[in-house]
Amino acid sequence: MYITPDFAKSVSSWLHTVSLEEPLPLDHHVPFTCDNEFREIIDPVNIEAPALQVDHTRWFAKVALLTGYSADDYDEIMDSEKQKDLTQKLKFIVQRQDRSQLMLLGGEWEPTLDGDGDPAQDATLIPAAIRHAREQIQLDLSPCTRWYRFLEIHYHRVVPNTVPAMVARDITVVFLPSVWDLLPSMDEVSSVTSYF
Repeated sequence: MYITPDFAKSVSSWLHTVSLEEPLPLDHHVPFTCDNEFREIIDPVNIEAPALQVDHTRWFAKVALLTGYSADDYDEIMDSEKQKDLTQKLKFIVQRQDRSQLMLLGGEWEPTLDGDGDPAQDATLIPAAIRHAREQIQLDLSPCTRWYRFLEIHYHRVVPNTVPAMVARDITVVFLPSVWDLLPSMDEVSSVTSYF
């Protein structure tokens, strides 16, 4: 795994947002259909990254779309002869940039587009995650009722042409939204299929 030189620290937020009383429901299988055709990903809001500013923190909201495991996957995990591990069955949807780099969906929080507030709070960053997912893959995550703050990644980036060297901070917050909320209920499926 490649770690950039400007990486400062990682905070495992999921330790505080996922509990034994309310575990992450991994058994909600969400079958995403993806094509493997390469399309260049360009964030329409930030085609060019803004210049770094001294004493400035930029916040980024990213989403990891978790597919969960299916009933067949569960059977393989529980079958001692197959010895499949849960981590072999969990899958995340990512995007590819420049044919080689894998990235999570999301982008920079923009107060004018996503609403003002304290970017350290989930309620401020979630609208940015929803906006970027809609723009990048045309998926509306606004019906998701639960947003698990999974990870924070902090970067300290040197601002060019400053003496002494000054540092700007970027903080990326990765969320696991409850994508299973996007699936229709059995009643909704029945009402639609009754027309056919």
